[in-house]
This record gives sequence, C-alpha cells and structure tokens, in this order.
Amino acid sequence: MDTSPHIREAAHPTPRTYVTIAALLAAITAFEVGIFYIEAIKDLLIPIFIVLSAVKFIMVAMYYMHLKFDERLFSVFFVGGLALATAVILALMALFGVLLDTPSVEAIADTSYTHQVGTLGDQLKFSTNTLTATAGEEVVFEFNNTAATQQHNWVLITTGIKDEIAAAGLAAGPAGNWIPDDSRIIASTVLLNPGDSDQIQFIAPAAGTYQFTCTFPGHSATMFGTFEISSH
Repeated sequence: MDTSPHIREAAHPTPRTYVTIAALLAAITAFEVGIFYIEAIKDLLIPIFIVLSAVKFIMVAMYYMHLKFDERLFSVFFVGGLALATAVILALMALFGVLLDTPSVEAIADTSYTHQVGTLGDQLKFSTNTLTATAGEEVVFEFNNTAATQQHNWVLITTGIKDEIAAAGLAAGPAGNWIPDDSRIIASTVLLNPGDSDQIQFIAPAAGTYQFTCTFPGHSATMFGTFEISSH
C-alpha cells in the first residue's frame, strides 16, 4: 500500500505554525515602523529594511506558498522567475539613471546664489547635510528637486521641532505646500515637482544651530540637515 500521500500531508505545517509565522511577520513589520523614526540610525535604514524585507519574503514563500514542502522544481521556477524580474528592474533603473541625466549640484552651481541644495535622486535625502551662514547675512538660496518621481520642499526651522512641524504640515496639505503657518519657520520654498527648482531670499537669523527639512508627509525622518549660523 502506497502511504506517500499520508507522509506528504504530515510534512505540511500545522495551523499553529501558520499563526506563529504570522506573528513573526507582524513583529518584524512593527519593528520596521519603529526604527523608521530613530534618527541615530537613519543612514542604516535602507540596508536594514532590505534585509528585513528579504526575511519576510522568504518566510511567506517557504510557508504560505508551500515552497518548503513542495517539489524542488517549483522552487527552481519561482526563484528563477524572481531573479529574472529583479535583473530587469535593476537594468531599467540603471538605464533610466543614464537617460534622465540628473544634474549634480556641481553642474547646476551658479555664483549668483550664496547657497544651493539639491536632492540625491529619488532617495529621501538632501545633497548636503550642513549649511553655514553669518548672522544678518542676506542668504540667496536655491533648492533643486533633482528627483525623478518625488515632490519635495525645503523648510528652515529652529532646532528640535522637525517632527512637530512635519506633523502640523499635514493640516496644510498640498495646497499649502505641506508647510504649517508657524512663526518658528524662518524660510521655506514651495513644494517642488520632480525636476523643478525654487529660489528664495532671507536674512540669516541670530547665531546658533538651526535645522532644515522636507515636510512632505513621511520625508522628514531622513530628509534633514543642520544650518549653522555664526556671529561673524
């Protein structure tokens, strides 16, 4: 009597295993959300998210898609198709990176501006993390949104209120450039579409350390820098 069907059925996970995997997936997702707001590890967020996403994907594929228990040939087809799709995506990213020919900050430099800031492609980061000026100086500033898909603004504020300003900006909405009406905002550009730029002028405030950020929803966690104002 052939008992292989019974053996195969016994090899499959129990409902308890599925519940355990679901709990692990929820815990990993909660961990990802939590660390997104930790500024001390902002430079490590992307590699951490890639690793955690890979772990979740493998768990789903192995258990919920049954690749761990089915014939090896199914895994070969699945992994092969995934590898091909990944290669195509990477090739397209490289291709469009060349064709878009995104200008660097150096390429768009203009001596008529005392300060210029761009973006690092579609990464949620400014091209520089530090700016300097002298108190009372007239700052002629240009912000270039060199992203291909993201909208951004540039907002100069007092230090320590970045998240508060970004949260308040939600009420302003896109019509208000995601920027709240707050006296602690020293200067700001409009909300820029990909490839656009904006120029503003303002007087540098009193000596101290200030922050600049993008208040588009979700961007302020990694898109910010410091503006050092000296007394002379």
